[in-house]
This record gives sequence, structure tokens and C-alpha cells, in this order.
Amino acid sequence: MQRFLRTVGGIAAFAGLAALTIAETAPFARAQAAAAPQAPKRQYKDNGEYDLYSQAFKDAQTPAKQIQDLETWAQKYPESDYKDIRTGMLVQAYSAMNPPQPAKVLEYASILMAKDLKTVFDDPQDGKRQILYFLFAATVASSAAGSAQLPNPTPAQVELGRTAATRLKEEAAAFFVPANKPAAMSDSDWTKTRAQLDTAADHTLLVLTIYQAEAIMAKTPRVPADCKDVAEPAYKKALVDHPDNAYVSYKLAQSLQCQQKESPEKVFQAIYEYERAAALDPHLGGAQPDAKVVPAYADRAYTGVHGSAEGLDELKAQVKQSPLPPDGFKIKTANEVATEKQAEFEKSNPELAMWMRIKAALTDPADPDYFEGKLKDTAGPKLKGVVVAGACRAKEITVGFPLPGQTDPVIPEVKLKFEAALSGKPEPNAEITFEGAVATAFTKDPFMLTLDIEKAKVEGLKTTPCTVAAPYKKK
Repeated sequence: MQRFLRTVGGIAAFAGLAALTIAETAPFARAQAAAAPQAPKRQYKDNGEYDLYSQAFKDAQTPAKQIQDLETWAQKYPESDYKDIRTGMLVQAYSAMNPPQPAKVLEYASILMAKDLKTVFDDPQDGKRQILYFLFAATVASSAAGSAQLPNPTPAQVELGRTAATRLKEEAAAFFVPANKPAAMSDSDWTKTRAQLDTAADHTLLVLTIYQAEAIMAKTPRVPADCKDVAEPAYKKALVDHPDNAYVSYKLAQSLQCQQKESPEKVFQAIYEYERAAALDPHLGGAQPDAKVVPAYADRAYTGVHGSAEGLDELKAQVKQSPLPPDGFKIKTANEVATEKQAEFEKSNPELAMWMRIKAALTDPADPDYFEGKLKDTAGPKLKGVVVAGACRAKEITVGFPLPGQTDPVIPEVKLKFEAALSGKPEPNAEITFEGAVATAFTKDPFMLTLDIEKAKVEGLKTTPCTVAAPYKKK
């Protein structure tokens, strides 16, 4: 939050210079004083009041001294015709303090905001500029919400800030027309100044939406209930008005991640927002100086949930389309991916899958008596394997169960024993299918399961004639 405020404070300060450029001459009070002869509704009570104003104007470059002058003026002439002008000067002076005093700025700004600003700043030449400067000062002061200078703004201060920022954008839109551009100002500077005021207003509106959420997210540890009830709604609301703000997307992601224990499904939404923040601006508007941090974290969060980077490119493209994920957005977890792959494997290789389950049960240390208590002397299911070895006219062969696409040598894992000898030599690597084999023996090391079976129940078993050695002839 503090880094975010510092970043924004820099924007506001730059816009402040632009606002002073708009004012063009001196603070708005000077123009009002110069216009006094044309405004008979305002009159100084006497020369003493004029002297107090004159002194306050002279001290404009020393805000603390000017504030003392203005307070003296207010004490001696509380009902002055220039009361509103004096209040505006106080707004200006407190905003020029180092550091500024936003609470005081808002205190005096609230007095004028309750009035028609066009009647307060009614100078025909400079009135519109003075309104812009006044609204700018109130807007910037409100942007301190949640900072050390204004940690807990009142509802009235928040509402004042929103009103000032909104009015600033409206007045700027009306003021920045070609007819009002000073001759000495370039078109680019004129456009830039307007943009800076809009930036200051937009920033204040954003701060006033999320400052409470920022305070919650700054806590260690964070409170999931606060993340749910305050932070998440605030950041989502901010994204409605600022859909392309990477910082807000990132903070929304954190507020969602904060709730993962109570609401695991929100992790998927959090990953969406992390990836969107990375895609929009990995620097998060200046809050993150290293552009690699946010994308790397977002990708790790995705692979940590999904189990791989599969589908990540599609997600990166999707997050650019909308500030919030669609309803029901979900990322398949690693367990779900594994379950799907297992289901597909079993569908495509039912016999091999069955053998793998049998083998897993035989080697499960949690059930060391599985063979003797559950498998021995029982007829087994349909299995499919390949012949590994077998002697000529033998009563047994060894069988292995290669995985799809396996190129390594097949390891024998089952010994099939027949009631009668084979007629020839079994062909190696021939694929066979058998069912109803009865388990009779098992060793774990080396792994070997012995099954008794009738030759007629083995499909695909091929043999070649045994080679007979030529008889020995005596020379």
C-alpha cells in the first residue's frame, strides 16, 4: 500500500505543477482581489481588512505564515465579504504545506463544496481556472486516504473526495477547449495538462475505493473474513471503473488467495488475476520494480495447481479479454488431470490397467498378506502381455506387461505354468491374452507371480518347431 501511495503521490505532484500552469498567474485570491472593483457585492470592511488580506497574499510562498495571516484575518473579520475567498486561500495554503495537511484541506474545502463554486470563484477572467485549482487541491488531499497523513478518513471526507474528483474531470473537460488555451502554451502541453488532471482524479477515485482493502491486505497474517467481506468486493468494484489496472488485478488475486483455505475454488480466480496483472503490466504501475517477479509467480501458481504448464498459453490469452474470469471459471487440478489420464488409460488398456492394480496390491507395504489372504488359489481376470521367454517343449513361459510405446526390454513378471508341455518353442514378444489363471505362488524380490492355466485359455501363443541336433557320426 505504501509503495502504491508513493507511486501515486508522484503522479499527483506532477499534476500539481500542471495545475499551477493552468492558474497561469498567481493563486486565485489575487484575481479575486483585482476583480473586486467590478464586484460591488464584495467590499472590504475597512483598510485594516485590506491590509490583512494584502499581508496574507504576500506570504503565499510561505504556507505556514500565510495560514497564520488568514487565521488572524478570520478572527478579526469573521463575517467578511471575502470569507469564501479566504477559505479558498486556506485550502491552497494547507495543500502547499510540506508535508501537506489533507485533513485541513478537506475541512476547508467542504465549506466551499457545499456552495455553487461559480458564485465563489466568479472572476470573469480567472474563475474557471480557480475552480480547477480548488477541485484539484481537494482531489489530491483525498488521495491520501489510508496513508499516514489521512489513515482513517470519515465518510464525509470520502464523499467529498469522490465529488471533487468527479467534478474535476467534468470541469477539466469543459475548460480544455481551444478557446481557453493560453497563446504561450503548446498544443501538446495543453493536452498533457488535461490528461494529468484526469489522472489525478482517476487515481483519487481508485484510492477511495480500495484504501480499506489495502489496509486489510497489509496485515500479517491476513484475516480471511476481511478479505472476503471487504477487500475482494472493493477490488472488484475498482476493476469495474479501472478494468486495465494491473495493480488492482494483482491485489484482487491476493484477496482471493487469502480465502483459499475456506474457499479453495477461489484459488482459480486468483491465478486468473495474477496472470492478467502480469499480462497488463508486470511493474504494477510502479509498485513492482522487477518485471520478472509477477509473471514468474503467476506461472508457478498455475503449474502448482495444474501440475504442468499445459494450457497456460491459452489462459494467458484468455485473461486479456476480461478483467474478471467468467462465472464458474476453473483450472483442472493435478489430481483431476491424473484421474482423467488414468481413466483414459484404463479405457484404452483395460487388461494392462487391471494387471497394474494387481501388481500394486501385491507390492503394497500396507497389506503384506494380500497374496496369501486374497489372491492365492483364485482365478484371475483377463490379462494381456507378451511372451518374454520359454524353453522348447517346456511346461511354463514367462510373461511381461509393457507400457504403450515402451522401447526398453520387457521385464518378466508372471510365470504361466501349463498342465502339459508345449509342442515347440514359444515365440518371444508374441502378444498373448489369457483369463482364469489361478495364482499359486509369489515372490516379491525378484518380483514374480506364478499362475496355473490351461493352454486352451491362452490366446495368441505361438510356437516354432524345436531344432533337433544332427546325430554324431564316428569317423
